[in-house]
Amino acid sequence: MPGPLDGVRILDCTTVVLGPWAAQQLGDLGADVIKIEPPEGDTTRQLGPRRHPDMAAFYLGCNRSKRSLVLDLKQEEGRRALLKLAERADVLLHNFRPDPAARLRLSCEVFETINPRLIYLATYGYRAAGPHGHKAAYDDIIQAGAGLAWLQRAVTGTPRYVPTIVADKTSSNGVVSAVLAALYARERTGAGQAIEVPTLPRTVTRARRRASSSPSPSGTARWRRAGGWPCTRRPAPRAARPSWAPPRWSRSPGGHPASSARSAGSRHCRCRSGRTRCRTSARRARSTW
Repeated sequence: MPGPLDGVRILDCTTVVLGPWAAQQLGDLGADVIKIEPPEGDTTRQLGPRRHPDMAAFYLGCNRSKRSLVLDLKQEEGRRALLKLAERADVLLHNFRPDPAARLRLSCEVFETINPRLIYLATYGYRAAGPHGHKAAYDDIIQAGAGLAWLQRAVTGTPRYVPTIVADKTSSNGVVSAVLAALYARERTGAGQAIEVPTLPRTVTRARRRASSSPSPSGTARWRRAGGWPCTRRPAPRAARPSWAPPRWSRSPGGHPASSARSAGSRHCRCRSGRTRCRTSARRARSTW
């Protein structure tokens, strides 16, 4: 039976959780979602347990109801192919920060010239026009910046992340709502829109003490999170950093002299699976700094 979005084509250029989770929901509603991946695949393909290479359960849980296409958007041929697909698409989702999007020549102005009906949605950590618009952000960093990790003290006694990638998942609902509203508006106006969905402002609106001080969920399932790194001997300051992210693995908070050198050079820490296994020893080294 066709879904309510049957006939709507969506190009999903997002990675990790927020964007893929949103595109998956739109696919569940019947949209034809084409996931655009680089030659090495989405970051989450290698993250966590998996029965088959590059098919981690984490990745599968964010990418059902989609078709997949490999395009290297760093190459001119890949960009031309994406622009050709966009001519007949209804929605394009991406989570490139403004500077990388400009370098790749994938700004909303480029797509508007080839398809004025296209709904162009960008989602990232901070508002593009704000002071942090150039910075990368993962769920851990957004939870820390929005105060969610600090509010968890009421339950754990120390700042802790909500163990379910909550900032990305709740913000993905904002992406879905924005796409549905833009599709409805297009039925009236015939024109597409350029939309920005930054994660931090949406998460801040949910960081309310009354809600966050409730008892933690019961049960035995837990998602292993880094927990934040104490960065001084005083009790308050802590650093938020996703230890599995490749460019950030060797850049420890404040330039920790021991762990950054050992971790970056270890052959076990050159892939995502290895970094995940190594983070217990890395955490111990940083926490005693």
